[in-house]
Amino acid sequence: MSCLRSRVPLVLMGLLVTLGSFVAGPAGAEAPVDVIDGATDNVYIAPGREFDAADFATVIDTARSRGVDMFIAAPDDPEPDASAYALRLRQLGEFDVTLVYGPDGEVRGSVSDDYFDGFARAQKAAAAATDPTQAANAFFGELMEEPPGGLPDIVRDVARWVMILAVVVALASAAEMALRARRRSEPLDAETAA
Repeated sequence: MSCLRSRVPLVLMGLLVTLGSFVAGPAGAEAPVDVIDGATDNVYIAPGREFDAADFATVIDTARSRGVDMFIAAPDDPEPDASAYALRLRQLGEFDVTLVYGPDGEVRGSVSDDYFDGFARAQKAAAAATDPTQAANAFFGELMEEPPGGLPDIVRDVARWVMILAVVVALASAAEMALRARRRSEPLDAETAA
């Protein structure tokens, strides 16, 4: 019994340390609140990261001129990954668009529902860029592009003519049915009159 009593405090201390490390998060990770608070003109670059804040500021200005509230961050260690970190920043700061550079230089973003149609194209364009500023410009530029038209004009014209033909056939069929119904009722009318 005394052996059990001596281990209970040890087990409780282990649980507290584990719980404390879980709540505190990874030691190197910057809290999204701190990133937003430490930003200048919606751009945050962690000390030691080699990014040009002035170049990112031009992307932010372009976004503002188009009515989009954008935030760009290059934190030291976005946890658990850059995509989740971008989402947390966007939700916390109520931004329309966030762009986050991970530790390996990968670019991840998060967008509000208003811009979701172009999100996959924007991610692809940013991933294909050769430098961070080009990635930010490509991401935002592709996000603002109108989606591709879809069908070629010839397909739309054929579909239009098929629809017109279907309406004409339906109207002709309805007219024929009405005439047949009227002809069937005429002999009955003649017999009742005689």
